[in-house]
Amino acid sequence: MYLSSNEKLPKQFALAKMLKACGIVDITRIKYINPFKIRVEVCSELSADKIEKCQEFKDKGWKVYTAMERTSSYGVIKDVDLDLSDEEILRNIMCDKPAELISVYQLKRRDREGEGWQPSGAVQVRFKGSFIPQYI
Repeated sequence: MYLSSNEKLPKQFALAKMLKACGIVDITRIKYINPFKIRVEVCSELSADKIEKCQEFKDKGWKVYTAMERTSSYGVIKDVDLDLSDEEILRNIMCDKPAELISVYQLKRRDREGEGWQPSGAVQVRFKGSFIPQYI
């Protein structure tokens, strides 16, 4: 999880006190990226959920967002038909065990004028765990 703010975030002891008051105690690591952004690693999804819903953080105007999970791995498929939806792609591809396909997301690129985004023909695939198959 990341905590960020437009103002400087509290130092270690003040942050620890706030986390404890919110019932978040199974923290494995806290890393200060800079004075305005902190990475908090927790042991459970329950604690991550508590951080996201912590009213004290919301009252202070802090932004809370999830970091890329360690429970997932990602790959990219290129040259995918642009007229296929994410749901169609997910429904029509499969992979061998132990890989388990979780989701797909069509990547976008800037259009030539630089004013908007357009489909790129590449799809990001997300797998459960750290195993990525050779092919799907």
